[in-house]
Amino acid sequence: MKNIIITEEQLKIIVESEYYNSEKLYAKSYIQDRLKKAPRYIKKYATDLEEIEKDGKIFVKIPQVLYQYLFGSF
Repeated sequence: MKNIIITEEQLKIIVESEYYNSEKLYAKSYIQDRLKKAPRYIKKYATDLEEIEKDGKIFVKIPQVLYQYLFGSF
C-alpha cells in the first residue's frame, strides 16, 4: 500500500467540497432535473422546498438527505 502525501491546501479543498451547507442556494430547475429518476421516498423531500427568488431566478435550500442523494455516496 502506497502512502500519499497531500498539502494542507489540498486537504482543505477535499474536506470543504464534501461539506453540507444548509444555507447554500441551489437552482430549483437543477434540483428538479436531478430528481426526475429518484425514488419516490426521495422525491417527497423536494415537494416542501421553500422557494427563494434572486435575480429573477428561483432557488431553493435543500435538506441534508437530498444533498447526500445528489452529491454524496448514496
